[in-house]
Amino acid sequence: MKKLLSLLVFSSLIYASSSYEIASKLVNDSSKDAKLRLLFPSGSYMQGGMPNIKAITQVLKMNSLLTYAYNDALNMQVKFKAKAKAGIFLKAITLAYEQIGINYYLISEYSKNNDEMSVAFTINSKFSIDPGSLYEALRKTGVYIVDAKRNGNEFSYELDFSRASIQADFMLNSGSLLELSKPLDSYFIKINNVSKLIIDRNLNNIWYPKIEFLDKNLNLISTYKSDKSFKELNLAVPKMCAYIIIGDAFTLENIKLGLNIKGM
Repeated sequence: MKKLLSLLVFSSLIYASSSYEIASKLVNDSSKDAKLRLLFPSGSYMQGGMPNIKAITQVLKMNSLLTYAYNDALNMQVKFKAKAKAGIFLKAITLAYEQIGINYYLISEYSKNNDEMSVAFTINSKFSIDPGSLYEALRKTGVYIVDAKRNGNEFSYELDFSRASIQADFMLNSGSLLELSKPLDSYFIKINNVSKLIIDRNLNNIWYPKIEFLDKNLNLISTYKSDKSFKELNLAVPKMCAYIIIGDAFTLENIKLGLNIKGM
């Protein structure tokens, strides 16, 4: 077992970007390479096998290697990639934005392939996002930046959700009812002693159910998905389920008048 654990740790170190690699990608200027190699020797600014983006960013700022302010406001693209459930992915990023004071943004790209998520946001500002501040904000929900790069006013981040711990939007207890309004993204709900769900839509909604059941560590247990429209759905909750994500199989616009969810 010890040999296996050592091998896993060693593997994570092999595939994690080094502090020099990340610094080089953020500065994106080959003329600074020699200085970056001195500032970020092998093994520096790593924490738990992953790069400490806050420390890397601080060193870059202290040496005037990153520019954050512009003369005029411009459109910046910030792109995130990760293996995560869509609702949790977007929740973690929007919570981080709130932490660092980003209130206005547009989703300019969105792609999903099974659990592989990629979302790009356009932000108009005179100031670009500090990677160190973003790293700290995400870390509060157990999400880590494992790679980062910059190309002009475009930033790209790869995230690790394996230790994510995100507060749900709603709590559903056995015997209680949630009367939910129009969702901005899929409903992310913590459940307590619930073995069965009874879900009904507003009469003017069209709902094609998509329900994901997650354990306490946010790992997917199972998914219920239908291309048939339902007015009411009765569904058993799997054992060990701690969270549910409820949406629509096609578009959230179908449930723009909300859903009623009862726990049994």
